[in-house]
Amino acid sequence: QVASERGTPPFGTCASCEHLEGDGCNRLGQESYVCGFVGQPLLLEELDDLCINFVPGRPRSIRSCITAGAPR
Repeated sequence: QVASERGTPPFGTCASCEHLEGDGCNRLGQESYVCGFVGQPLLLEELDDLCINFVPGRPRSIRSCITAGAPR
């Protein structure tokens, strides 16, 4: 909101970014998040990092395959 009021680009984390793709697990039980802006896979621990390519989107619940109950 402050960035918007000042006319500067917004910033945020992957969990609330429009570019975040994936649901957290693939068929092999591995994390599967991708930055749709750069087309690169993201590690679970990277999802809290701030990014210059951030575009505000719907906040998402980030989960690990372990917590989702998928086999490893």
